[in-house]
Amino acid sequence: MKNVKTPPNRIPWPPILYLTSIISAYTIEQKWGAIWLDGHSLSAISTIGFHATGILLIGAGLVLDFYSAITLRKHLTTILPTKAASHLVTSGPFSISRNPIYLGNTIITFGLALFFENIWYILLGLVAAFITNEIVIKREERHLLEMFGEEWEKYTQKVRRWF
Repeated sequence: MKNVKTPPNRIPWPPILYLTSIISAYTIEQKWGAIWLDGHSLSAISTIGFHATGILLIGAGLVLDFYSAITLRKHLTTILPTKAASHLVTSGPFSISRNPIYLGNTIITFGLALFFENIWYILLGLVAAFITNEIVIKREERHLLEMFGEEWEKYTQKVRRWF
């Protein structure tokens, strides 16, 4: 590991982006109502099915987030997107996705869409994921390449960015 002085990000964008997408979807729903995901108009899928699937996705996203945080802590490195990693973690959820926390956050927003029967959560969750990918992840990856070099390159050849 090299001594890199520049942090991967100066602002903790992912929590801000995902919370903004959730709050915005809720606000839009309150002002104009939910659109498209109406259990009554989709006869094949009941409201109970939407809610149950939404709860399962929210739970899966939370489990993935917590499992990822525990894995980072176990390897004595930071979860904060504004701090440099002290170790390259490639085990646990990081063996399946290079960004399991961001993936978990996206899954949570999709679960909220099903639970509230409102496509705004999906649309704004996708916007948050896109911005996270373009602004946060690409900068983090440059930082990790600078810090871990060949070890990072080998990891990126084995594990995909999202899933």
